[in-house]
Amino acid sequence: MTRWISDAPLSLDALLDETDDERAGALVVFGGMIRNENLGEPVARMRYDVHGPLAARSLEAIEEEARRRFDILSCRIRHRVGDVSLGEPSVWIVVRAKHRPPAYDASRWALEELKRRVPIWKEEFHPDGSSRFLEGTPLHPARPERRSPTSDTPCPCDHPLRKPLRTPEEALAQIMEQLQPLPASVVPLEEALGTVLTDNVLALRAHPPADNSAMDGWALRAEDTEGASAEHPVHLQVVGTSAAGCSFEGELQPGQATRITTGALVPQGATAVVAQEDVVVVGERIALRAALPPGSHIRRRGEEYVAGDVLLPAGLRLRPAAIGLLASAGIPLVRTHACPRVHVLVTGNELVDIAEAGARAEVVVDSNGPLLAAALEEARVPLAARRRVPDDAEALIDALRTARASADVILSTGGASVGPYDLVAHAWEVLGIETVFWKVAMRPGKPIRFGVWRGQEAGDAPTYLFALPGNPLAALTGFERFVRPALDVLRGLSGAPRPRVRLPLEDGRRVGDRAHFVRGSLVGEGAGTCFRVPKVQGSGMLRQAAFDDGVGLLPAGPHTYAAGDTVTVDVNASILSGRTLRVVDDET
Repeated sequence: MTRWISDAPLSLDALLDETDDERAGALVVFGGMIRNENLGEPVARMRYDVHGPLAARSLEAIEEEARRRFDILSCRIRHRVGDVSLGEPSVWIVVRAKHRPPAYDASRWALEELKRRVPIWKEEFHPDGSSRFLEGTPLHPARPERRSPTSDTPCPCDHPLRKPLRTPEEALAQIMEQLQPLPASVVPLEEALGTVLTDNVLALRAHPPADNSAMDGWALRAEDTEGASAEHPVHLQVVGTSAAGCSFEGELQPGQATRITTGALVPQGATAVVAQEDVVVVGERIALRAALPPGSHIRRRGEEYVAGDVLLPAGLRLRPAAIGLLASAGIPLVRTHACPRVHVLVTGNELVDIAEAGARAEVVVDSNGPLLAAALEEARVPLAARRRVPDDAEALIDALRTARASADVILSTGGASVGPYDLVAHAWEVLGIETVFWKVAMRPGKPIRFGVWRGQEAGDAPTYLFALPGNPLAALTGFERFVRPALDVLRGLSGAPRPRVRLPLEDGRRVGDRAHFVRGSLVGEGAGTCFRVPKVQGSGMLRQAAFDDGVGLLPAGPHTYAAGDTVTVDVNASILSGRTLRVVDDET
């Protein structure tokens, strides 16, 4: 065990000797004893269980923080694990200080923090042999694993204090409640693709800035072509050329024409342009066999927009056409929502790069790092940094601190569940990161954790954290369902999902008490199209996801879907090409 946790009876004398201090004028001792009744039920004994490494770190942190918060000399906490009989102590808290008030305050505070922060679970045994599990701490409310209940022991999942997990929809709503688009920044057009405008963009000048030709041909006076026909063509004298960037300097007189190229300014006096294929060139003259109305093939000044018009509205995501429009309008800079800066931390002692793997079975090639980097690139969000972190609490805390200095969003994989190396909860607690939620009723990806790291000063921008599971498919599902919509909102987008359709299942499938996101493919054509789901899909299996057509959402049951039952499928946009499918909205 550790200095803070013991599976043997606790010794108060040892704690008093350890904290002995001649400067102390006050000693406060709290002992938590096992009594013979709780909530109206007789008690025979209690059994305490802990997450050892996290509990020890939390108790050490409470002792250190008590010394910083209060004017005390020392604070020591010891907690018992295993079976504790009636009348025996389960915990001792010893505080020494120069004066009584801080000693009282520190002991009360330490007891409340112990209840709130330390992952300790309790099982209460009754004289008749039955037992019940009691609620854990607020930060660790439900123990992930229980021993199998006997016929005399009620299943812990039936305990009234166990709260149901939030649905994926509830989790996404909680995330969205925390987010605000990032502040505006001014960026050059070369960096603006995919960003979202914060303000209307107004035209600085008319476009076209002057009358110009819509095609290659000849500029002329329309009135000179009156009466032209195949039998009686009109002949005009060619007196020059007007090319794009090099316009004709003079003014056309009656009976004259100029050669003109697409985009070239229309010469003064010209009122129409005739296409080059509609004339016959004879030396320095042209012959027209049809009359032209005024304005033929001329783009008029301001035809597309004039100065002061709204070229692009606020909230628009800039696509290639918008970049071209801004360039043509002479606007080199735009104000857009900043793109989130994302850091990726991949945790695990077992992880190695591809080149380091060799034939060793005990190592695992890091796939989450490349997977998330690719997912960010597909979302047009640049990866600011990627780092692999060992299964060590201090290393993770240091990595989070480093990332926060230049990150709007931190993604981590692994360490989010409840194993001995799952250190995310402890690291967040030490750093003061607020956990908005932990665990979602979904498969794969149940242990996802979302939090907000708020600044020390008013006005400091928060950092948003997603602790994704270590299994690759679970990490990818968490990214698709929660991270990508959050990134969209931060850069000013709506966070809309992929195209969504309703399709019948090709085969039946059973769903448990969690929503199931299943990878599959569209098979068949037209009205016979259905969604095929492979039988085996594990949270660590990426093969099916590598070539799936979409992700089907099977709501939580228990429920059995029969072949032909219709489900919602988020499809890859490219797979819809050439198919006729009924598109549904989010509420279907």
